[in-house]
Amino acid sequence: MNKIQLKRMYEDPAPEDGARILVDRLWPRGIKKENASLTDWWKDIAPSSNLRKWFGHQPERFRDFSGKYMSELNQSGAATKYKEEVRKMLKKSAVTLLYSAKDKERNNAVVLKHWLERDTRVHSIAEEHPPKDGLTISSPSGISSETNITYCSLGAGTDISAETYERPVIYIGMGGRGTFVVGNDSKKLSVGEGDVLMIPSGTLCGTETEEGFVYTEIIPKEELHMTKAVKAGEVFKLAELLPYEDDSIVNLDVIKNETVKFVVMAFDEGTGLSPHKAPGDALVFALEGKAVIGYEGQDYPIEAGQTFRFEKNGLHSVTADGRFKMALLLTLK
Repeated sequence: MNKIQLKRMYEDPAPEDGARILVDRLWPRGIKKENASLTDWWKDIAPSSNLRKWFGHQPERFRDFSGKYMSELNQSGAATKYKEEVRKMLKKSAVTLLYSAKDKERNNAVVLKHWLERDTRVHSIAEEHPPKDGLTISSPSGISSETNITYCSLGAGTDISAETYERPVIYIGMGGRGTFVVGNDSKKLSVGEGDVLMIPSGTLCGTETEEGFVYTEIIPKEELHMTKAVKAGEVFKLAELLPYEDDSIVNLDVIKNETVKFVVMAFDEGTGLSPHKAPGDALVFALEGKAVIGYEGQDYPIEAGQTFRFEKNGLHSVTADGRFKMALLLTLK
């Protein structure tokens, strides 16, 4: 699997660098542009001039610098665009972030690499897509699939007009609370964090919120097969669909077709999944308790309310830390 790498600009270019991206705001001294073998120069998402000057490569300031730079990235539309570009690049080759600092452990490229990798690690969809007053925002998940997966954020007092889709739609509440207005009779269904609603194809549906609402919208390419434990047009809570069993892992295929599969799993304390590879990109939604996800040789603790994304063929494992429930959205095509 291709990865994001770091390298000083003063080191010679190499084939294994893949896409070479300079991430400093200023051009490195003593290097001719024609000899840099750059794919691109992302100076517009480098630390601001004021932050760069304040940091001054002082090691004792790196921790605070990291937090301030992360805040700048979170508020940068350009950074979000480049994150998508990195995902596309990684499907073809490695991506090497280039910097000029002498300190290889404490520099802006180290922070940027961590920020770019967050969507393949533990993160909170609700925190990364917070509701903004007066706005409705739809952001692509970046999952490579025939299934459309979108993160939606509605500011307090906003709504999305009712519309119909030719395919069924699945809504998963990620934060806050909203109301789905469904059908010709405008039936109102309240959805909060951990709730799921499946709307049949051809059904009129709109969304509104008083306090702010974040949710994941899933539109598969084909009709879905549903477990008898849930019904279309009714809100259900994922964590309540299945019980724990002593010394066991319990699985329930909630919704599936040839392109996507949505599974809920309950792990008893001390149980887990050994390292394996999945046939497609996937999202893990932690529903209850805590666990450790092993991914490409590193361990990532995860707890209820957080999400973990991994790429197709990414080697991963799950180890419960006490009893743990999760949902797995696995794309197959």
